[in-house]
Amino acid sequence: FKQKTAYEIRLSLVGSEMCIRDRSKATFESANFWEDFRYTKIQGLDELNPLIKIKKYAELRGTKTLNASDIAGYFKISDSEMRGTLMRLSTMGFLIYNVETDVVTIKDRLYYYINAKSRKTDYDVLQFNSVISKYDNASINLLNFDIKIRGVAQIFLSDSQNVYIFPREQEVILQKNRDFTFDGKVVSGRFDIFGKEFAFNYDEFKIDMKKIDSLRMKVPEGEPDEFGKVKLVPVRTVLQDLEGEVLIDHPNNKSGLEDFPKYPLFNSKRESFVYYDKKSIQRGAYNKEQFYFKLKPFTVDSLDNFTKEGLAFEGDFVSAGIFPEMEETLKLQPDFSLGFVKETPPGGYPVYGGKGQYSATISLSNQGLKGNGTLDYLTSTTKSNEFIFYPDSMNAVAQDFVLRQQAGGVQYPEANGKDVAVHWEPKKEHFY
Repeated sequence: FKQKTAYEIRLSLVGSEMCIRDRSKATFESANFWEDFRYTKIQGLDELNPLIKIKKYAELRGTKTLNASDIAGYFKISDSEMRGTLMRLSTMGFLIYNVETDVVTIKDRLYYYINAKSRKTDYDVLQFNSVISKYDNASINLLNFDIKIRGVAQIFLSDSQNVYIFPREQEVILQKNRDFTFDGKVVSGRFDIFGKEFAFNYDEFKIDMKKIDSLRMKVPEGEPDEFGKVKLVPVRTVLQDLEGEVLIDHPNNKSGLEDFPKYPLFNSKRESFVYYDKKSIQRGAYNKEQFYFKLKPFTVDSLDNFTKEGLAFEGDFVSAGIFPEMEETLKLQPDFSLGFVKETPPGGYPVYGGKGQYSATISLSNQGLKGNGTLDYLTSTTKSNEFIFYPDSMNAVAQDFVLRQQAGGVQYPEANGKDVAVHWEPKKEHFY
């Protein structure tokens, strides 16, 4: 198991302890994990970090295998004090200390940690902190060597790019080379992504997402405060039924030492959907099976600092037969929902399967599907600055209504109205 951990899974158990109330705590971390706090803690009040001193002594002797007493002499401290330091560094994975023979073998991790401090190598912050009661912190499957880790509330993948994970039921399945799978929530900059069958790929430094239930966004609003922070407001529209990936950072920049402005970025790999079936939107009149916006695959980069203007999703609008299917682009609307405002082509659009003809402005948002223009039905013309279109009807307050005289067939005289309420049920041929 130690060999499998060291060479294939490449993670090490760096600490395990029993907590109060029968809660067990364990920490698993990447072999490339580094943090300045730990480096400083190892150094303590010493002028030179013990890791550097051991490295210098090994270079002086020309070997990675040393004697503890000889190291104590080089450090100019007692043997017992040196053994305590060596034991501590051994548990942290920097060296192997044989207490019986007093032999110390330096591991590559020691050199790596020093290089990470001086920014000569890339590093990561991948760490699994497990706190759980009644169950094991982790168990290994001996058929494929997958490790199920339990009690993991949160996982940071990149502090520089603000990407972290909340696993569902606090469980992850750890695989070879620090890859792992999970269900739950991914926070990537201003995106919150919920779903299952997510897989983190360490080498490519990305998260593949097979089944995204919903994607929620936040956008900046207003001016930065005195500390330079901008208020973030949730977008009131959710993207649903997606498949995609989050590219966290450049694969060779897991530490975030270099600045790649386009990261993190999200790639949508297939069509996805926006629905307007909430009860808060015209009392749930827009059934998601017939009324929706189908988004084409898209990419959004700079997830931690994109602007309101940067949100634009091309696709097709299907309106339950109110209007013909149309290509449009969803953008952020004044009510912080996603929608669009467009002008009809010359001559307008047929509405409700050709029962009428509508011209001028069409708008979609969490206020519903609305219009500001002119509706022609039979010999009538209705002009209103707010038509509300439902799948089975239309309501408006008409600033101007004209019914032209019809002498043949069903006869009726000319009629005119100002500021009148209009209700139309096209399928029933009722126009009130």
